Amino acid sequence: MSASFYLVCAVAIFPLASLEGHINVKFEDVNVDYVNDEYIDEDTFDLSVNYINETYNTLRCKVRVVKKFPDDLRISLKVYAYALNDFRIPMGISVNISICDVRTAPILVMPFISAIAGDPDKCGPDEGEYGNEDFYPVDPKMLPSVFPRNQYRLNIVIDSPSLTMLKVQFYVQIS
Repeated sequence: MSASFYLVCAVAIFPLASLEGHINVKFEDVNVDYVNDEYIDEDTFDLSVNYINETYNTLRCKVRVVKKFPDDLRISLKVYAYALNDFRIPMGISVNISICDVRTAPILVMPFISAIAGDPDKCGPDEGEYGNEDFYPVDPKMLPSVFPRNQYRLNIVIDSPSLTMLKVQFYVQIS
């Protein structure tokens, strides 16, 4: 067989080498771009990473809701992969769902809401304090069986046509 045949096979198989049967999601960092202080006490708000070890980190979240959220809020999630020194490759994972539908269509947000003692049966949180000092909001049952190993940025926005509630970027590593 010719060398070009082996080259074609290597190029065709190379992307498969980046897939794995068991997915490990490690939170690297969190960047909070915006918090609506009319609804959330910005002074006590905390969303950060607990650095545990090289392969596993958890999150810490503390939020005090000072005003009930409107029912028309939506949660949007977009995922970007890291390449050429930036998170520039859209992964085709884009979710936009009503905050009232999160309980019927559990996505990555659902484990997060449950972890901070939120009530997934309500359209939004009531006034009060919510939080968890040490949690891992990834439900392995919700993950695909294979996913390319890389670094990713998850852009999450909670908003409505008339206001923005929260803008957050999670930086994760899939291995």
